[in-house]
Amino acid sequence: MDKEYVHKLRLKQGMILNILYITLMAIFIALLETFQIRIAELFLTLSIILLLQFCFGMVKRNSTKSLIPILEKVAEYEKEKLGGEWYKERRLGPIMHLFLGCIMFLYYLLNRGSSNLIMDLDYGFFVPLLTSILILINISLYIRARKVDRSSEDQLKGYTKKTFVSSIATGVIFTITFIIITIVYLLNFNI
Repeated sequence: MDKEYVHKLRLKQGMILNILYITLMAIFIALLETFQIRIAELFLTLSIILLLQFCFGMVKRNSTKSLIPILEKVAEYEKEKLGGEWYKERRLGPIMHLFLGCIMFLYYLLNRGSSNLIMDLDYGFFVPLLTSILILINISLYIRARKVDRSSEDQLKGYTKKTFVSSIATGVIFTITFIIITIVYLLNFNI
C-alpha cells in the first residue's frame, strides 16, 4: 500500500479511537455523577463487558468486518501486512478478554456483600488519571502502527508473542504506578 494512504489511514484510526475513548469516559463520568454505583456493580459490569467482547471475538474470529469503516480498512491492511501473526493476534485477543472478565467477576464475587460506593468524583484525581490512560493508549497505538508499517513480513515473525509480553509488562507497571499514585493521593488529600 502507498505510504501516504497508510499514514492517512493511521491518523483517521487514531482520531476515531480517541473519540470513542473520550465518549466512553464522558458516559462513565455521567453515570457516576447520576447514580450511586457500588464497587461490586462496577466489577460485575466490567466482567459482563469483557465476556461479551470474548463472545464477539469468538464469533468474529478472522473477519475484518467492523461497524466503523476506517477500522475495517485498518484491519484489512494489518491482515495483509502481518500474515500469520494477524491470525495469532485474533486468537489471543478473545482469550485475554475471557481472562480479564473472569478476574473482574471474581472481584465482583469478593465485593458483592459490600455496600461501598465508588468514590465520589474528585476531578483532581480522575481527570489526570483518564488523561494518562488516553496518553498511554495513543503511545501504544503509535508504537504498534510504527512497527507494523515499517517492518517487512520477516521482521514481523514472533510479533504477537513479543507484543503480548510487552503488554503484560506495561500493564503491570501501569497498575503499580496507579496504585502508588492512588495511595499518595489518598494520604495527602483525605487525612
